Amino acid sequence: MLGESGVYNELESLSKTKKIDSKEIYVKNISKVDEIENYADILFISNDKRNLLKESSNSLYRSTCVIITDFDPIELNGAMVSLSLKDNKLSFKLNNDEFKRKNIKINNQLIKWSE
Repeated sequence: MLGESGVYNELESLSKTKKIDSKEIYVKNISKVDEIENYADILFISNDKRNLLKESSNSLYRSTCVIITDFDPIELNGAMVSLSLKDNKLSFKLNNDEFKRKNIKINNQLIKWSE
């Protein structure tokens, strides 16, 4: 996670009890783009670090790392998923162009759930 967000605590808590395809989940909070590990599968960029989205995207250009943000989807330049809270429900938008560019298939159900 790049930046400060309440999402960090939730992810940290989940990582202690959940696995993805029997793999453990590791959550790490970083403050600079050059701290992004090469093995990261997902990078969450919080609103307070939105100015680092383009630099992060450029840094991860050749990787399959999925970049997720919690700010306006109009600024998805490089991000693949934008989360938002509407009427106390989590919603999200997908940047299909970025998924295609990285050659990552999106589950059809995920596409249906997105805005």
